[in-house]
Amino acid sequence: MKKLIVLCFLMIPMLGVAADNSAYDKPIVISSLLKKPLVAVLRGMNDHGWIVKDQKPGQVVALLDYRQRQITVDINYTKSEISFAPVSSRKLNCSGTAEQCPIEDAYYQAWRSNLRSSIKNAADDMTKKAMKALEKE
Repeated sequence: MKKLIVLCFLMIPMLGVAADNSAYDKPIVISSLLKKPLVAVLRGMNDHGWIVKDQKPGQVVALLDYRQRQITVDINYTKSEISFAPVSSRKLNCSGTAEQCPIEDAYYQAWRSNLRSSIKNAADDMTKKAMKALEKE
């Protein structure tokens, strides 16, 4: 019974915030069972074609380069949360020249939301696996 109560308590962070555009900037609260948040970040990035532009402990700079549109996002992670901070966005060659212009908001919001959602799903999946392993003990 105690194990069940502990497992339910550890699942609370998995409820998180819905990954819609208005919630993008809210951190993802992660369970203490998730021992490698970086792995969840990288798996989530990979799901939608984001690449690592730069990386240091506790931070990944993610880049999406799609159809002459580029978005760069700082993803910061700790043992308790994963947070996002936009760095830059630009559309290349928007007027047939080397000029740069802003990305259409619909694209920008969808890509940010998809990134957050994929990282949250990866973190949740990893937490569920850790919980199953704990239950077997």
